[in-house]
Amino acid sequence: PLWGCGLLPVTDLEKLHYVLREARSSMRLTLDKALKDVGVGSLPVTMEVGSTDTIVEMLQHGRHVSFLPRFTVDDGLQTGSLYHIKIQGLRIKRILWIARTRSNLNNDVAEAFISLLRGT
Repeated sequence: PLWGCGLLPVTDLEKLHYVLREARSSMRLTLDKALKDVGVGSLPVTMEVGSTDTIVEMLQHGRHVSFLPRFTVDDGLQTGSLYHIKIQGLRIKRILWIARTRSNLNNDVAEAFISLLRGT
């Protein structure tokens, strides 16, 4: 029923059924904080799993929704097996850190990987 919907009001989030990462994962903690910031309480979670790939598979074969990083669902979005739903008034921002050794500071492969992560 959500396929093709343009913009979902944040108030409708509690009406859906979710497959999410486990409660203590960094992705879930970020999601829970963002939802709390816009006044959304707990979501009706059908299942919690430890793998993003498992969530993607469940979304492709079931009637659930989830919140996932864009890069993990790009293939599904391009093939049409997944659909991106925009939520009115909700922005989820997650900060990731890159750590590397001094010996790897001028490495072309490392630089290419960092550019990929940054989306540049």
